[in-house]
Amino acid sequence: FFFSSRRRHTRCSGVSWARRCVQETGVQQEGNEQTQLVSDQTLEKDLLARNFCLVRVYVIDCLELPSRDEDSLSDPYIVLKCGETVVNDEKNYQQDTVTPQFYKHFDIKTHLPGNSELEIEVWDYDKFGSHDLIGSTTIDLENRFFSPIWRQLQNIPIETRPLYHPSSTIQQGQIRLWIEIIPASDSTKVNELLEIIPKPPQSCELRCVVWETQDVPILDIEDTVDIFVSGRLDDGQKQKTDVHYRSQTGAGSFNWRFVFPILIPMKSHRITFQIWDKDLLSKNDYIGEATIDFTQEAKLSLANDVSVKIVNVETREDSTEKFWINCTRPNGEYAGKILVQMELLTKEEAKESLAGEGRGDPNQNPFLPPPIGRFEFSMNPWKLYTQMIGPAMRRKICLFFCLVICFAITIFVFPTFFGSYLAKLAI
Repeated sequence: FFFSSRRRHTRCSGVSWARRCVQETGVQQEGNEQTQLVSDQTLEKDLLARNFCLVRVYVIDCLELPSRDEDSLSDPYIVLKCGETVVNDEKNYQQDTVTPQFYKHFDIKTHLPGNSELEIEVWDYDKFGSHDLIGSTTIDLENRFFSPIWRQLQNIPIETRPLYHPSSTIQQGQIRLWIEIIPASDSTKVNELLEIIPKPPQSCELRCVVWETQDVPILDIEDTVDIFVSGRLDDGQKQKTDVHYRSQTGAGSFNWRFVFPILIPMKSHRITFQIWDKDLLSKNDYIGEATIDFTQEAKLSLANDVSVKIVNVETREDSTEKFWINCTRPNGEYAGKILVQMELLTKEEAKESLAGEGRGDPNQNPFLPPPIGRFEFSMNPWKLYTQMIGPAMRRKICLFFCLVICFAITIFVFPTFFGSYLAKLAI
């Protein structure tokens, strides 16, 4: 994130902004040390006086909002209420998202003591029909303005506040913000407006190595499967491995690298791996898929400008760079597993440690050896036969020929046997 002061024309990086996030314990400790600096007489005077204030609310974003539409995600916007004052930002609603990023400020004038409850609501915009309340949170301004601890804070902490709907006790997502309560007489702070903007998109490279597959179902009648794996990002980019022909055990060896140039943040940080059966004379057969969400790694890379290894999404254990992902069919049936290795690299590091697609040059970071256990052409007919046909089908073929031989023997032997039997009867 970035934020800047219009008066000072300064900008701070995401790290500087993160330092605003003071933990509650830290705030209490700081307040306990400085409480004595605010005299009881000043507080008593303010409590008896009518203090005109400017409440400035900086809204960053929302997290994990539920959908209020049947066929799409919510279209969130912000509404603020304090006493009779209502600020409605309906015209700036964001379409189809559960993580809207607002990066805006809202100013509300009030007086304290007086209208002290600030209600922040998140609504779902509907083009036709009434809008739906997603959730809200309420802040008591007097508790802050007349608090010695709050008055002595140099850096107001960013808050992640839960949102609730009146009809439910279940949390309806979260909103991130911070609030400044500025006395109207303090013209310096009133004019010191921070313009918050998101950090510019960062060019990255997502590298995925497909090492091997196991337990892939056998679909072809000849009791083999011709396996290949595809990788597809939600933004439409797609790549696929070469084909491991005539696998008789459901195992496939690939050692194949996908290289995706991307910009983060993306609308969706997900990659879907799919296992396919290659058919030469008809449409390829879909076998199963698995999806990996690398949102956490993308946020970490964007915030700190670093490369990040993507670990097992199920356990989040960084015990090894390689990890298995289980694939399933649409009905939930197990459809094999894929051994992968994934890394999100910054643009600078990607240039320093080059790596080619597939097993192409430069074949490094990591080096990908040729796959093993693949189909090998041979002048030996029996070797070709055992590679082309799976063991179960070979048994069926063998049984078929045995039956044919038995049937042929029966046809040739039966006339002789029957003729001999008739000759005996004639005697």
